[in-house]
Amino acid sequence: MVHTSTAVRRCENPSPPEAGSPFVLVPPLRRWKRDRRKMSALDVEDFIQQNRAVAEQVEAHRGYWESDKHWTPRREFILRNMAEFPAAEQLDQLLALSMVWANNVFMGCRYSDELLERVKEMAEGIVVEDAPVFKTRDEIMKKQQGH
Repeated sequence: MVHTSTAVRRCENPSPPEAGSPFVLVPPLRRWKRDRRKMSALDVEDFIQQNRAVAEQVEAHRGYWESDKHWTPRREFILRNMAEFPAAEQLDQLLALSMVWANNVFMGCRYSDELLERVKEMAEGIVVEDAPVFKTRDEIMKKQQGH
């Protein structure tokens, strides 16, 4: 176990933090932190099996409205990027970015180009099966005028 100045506890076999503990659990993603884009869905499942406490901590952030189809990729997004947001106060930012990405992918929500570029980079390599395809009003009108 290593304690850092940013009050982060990293451990190979994490256990839930004690009540009132100033520490947040951060998974041992050393090999993935360097290149998280190479982390496959199987790597995520292996990580979850080996780090049950962290998996349960992340699972607590699943919205009751999220189907498995939506939650599985968003959970992968969160796990892939946890090492980049290690402090407890950064967790809300990571969760917000995961929702921006999921809303864009699954509902077609639009955000600033800068924000979309950031979340797409963070999600690079995440496979979403049967992702919906969205068209803008202008794209639909252009197609109708072409007939």
